[in-house]
Amino acid sequence: MLVMGFIGQAIGQWLKVKDLKKFTTRFKAMTRPGEKITVQGRVVDENETCWICEAETVNEAAEVKVKDTLKLKNNYFYGCSRELTRYVKFVMLIAVLQENLFNNHAVMDEVSKIKGELAMREYVTTKQEINKNSLPYNLYQKAKKFGIWNPVDIDFSQDKEDWKKLNGEQQLELLTQFAQFIGGEEAVTQDILPMIMAVSKKGWFEEESYLTTFLFEEAKHAEFFSLFLEEIGVTEDLTHLLSPGYRKLFDETLPAVMGKLLEDQSPEAMIDAAVTYNIFAEGVLAETGYWFFHEALSRANLFPGFISGIRNVKRDEGRHIGFGTFLIQRLISENPELDLFERVQQRLQELLPIAMMLTERKEGEEVTSLGIERGKSMEFAMKQLQARLTVLSRAKGKTLEEIYNTDIALEEV
Repeated sequence: MLVMGFIGQAIGQWLKVKDLKKFTTRFKAMTRPGEKITVQGRVVDENETCWICEAETVNEAAEVKVKDTLKLKNNYFYGCSRELTRYVKFVMLIAVLQENLFNNHAVMDEVSKIKGELAMREYVTTKQEINKNSLPYNLYQKAKKFGIWNPVDIDFSQDKEDWKKLNGEQQLELLTQFAQFIGGEEAVTQDILPMIMAVSKKGWFEEESYLTTFLFEEAKHAEFFSLFLEEIGVTEDLTHLLSPGYRKLFDETLPAVMGKLLEDQSPEAMIDAAVTYNIFAEGVLAETGYWFFHEALSRANLFPGFISGIRNVKRDEGRHIGFGTFLIQRLISENPELDLFERVQQRLQELLPIAMMLTERKEGEEVTSLGIERGKSMEFAMKQLQARLTVLSRAKGKTLEEIYNTDIALEEV
């Protein structure tokens, strides 16, 4: 019985409790004084969500004394190749068991040796294992096809004339929107980097391939707004137009939740990041901004160059939202025991006050200078929020294969 206690204690000290999904132990035979006991282990099965492992304590005659079964989340060793993970996981586990029981230095030396081998990369390209039917890879192909537009090719000559037609109040309303968009595009260009690194650590090459285009497009969107403002003659500093709601999201909330991914690639951390970045910032707020530009400018046949560019931006962002939706659905499917959809809902509830801050109007203003009625922006934002939640809820009960081969068509991409 003491051996059983030692094994349970050792596993609890070595593994993170949240990564140990199940642990069972069974007494097989009595341990007698003087017997030399060793520990051996192996991975007996695996699936998309966990490793099934066995550990045994045996004597010199290979008589099993205690047999343990462990179920571990397969993201416990981030960034390890599949083959090395299978071996290293149990070598390191056994080492701790041995150290606690017998201080077996030979096993610990083997652990050090295997740790060094982790520096060797595994290439899905050379193994011809790229999943070319997956949604992330399809998004990558679409980005190469549709994301090659160039802001410098847009003719803003009529936009410059339209700008002169607006009165001071109308110009200020537009400049406030432009400032928050251009600042937001710069912010998300910086903040997507930890997501790329997190996906890379997990070895998800298809997702990583798509995210490289994601970064390129966010930088191009910032360039688009900058070039547009320059062409219509706006050269002053617009920093003073960044609202408290903007500051809350892009200076505090977003960089914090994305930066956390540099150290924490857990399902919870990735859910928080994807919900904040893809679903809220892009899928709710940016989409509400596009609606504003359509209502205020496109319907009045103003700023044709800007509107043509915004169509391209919106198409790019549609792919971004599709990726975020896929990622969240994948995480929900892979981790049914965590109830991550509940976390999605909770996160969006926490972010909702920011949406209210960003869509609020002046006291007593029923219609803005550009004809936007009070409450319409928030109404559209809530509609987008509910649409995103509806799509995400469909992940519950689906297999990873079903999620991975989904064709998400949230936007025209």
